[in-house]
Amino acid sequence: MPYQREADAILTDWRAAKRDLEAAPDRSVESDTLRDEIGRLQDEYQRLVDEARARLEPEPPPFPTER
Repeated sequence: MPYQREADAILTDWRAAKRDLEAAPDRSVESDTLRDEIGRLQDEYQRLVDEARARLEPEPPPFPTER
């Protein structure tokens, strides 16, 4: 897949942000910032999917869902 390296980097950052969010105090500035970061990473990943579709190339696997 042409976007594999970039997709892997986004997923690595997403996993780290999820771990940090779990450790952050609820309703804190830190948790709000991490939620924003997770949203940005999801948007970035979706951009990869959209580019792959536009070029008729294999798509990255679906972005992990929230638990």
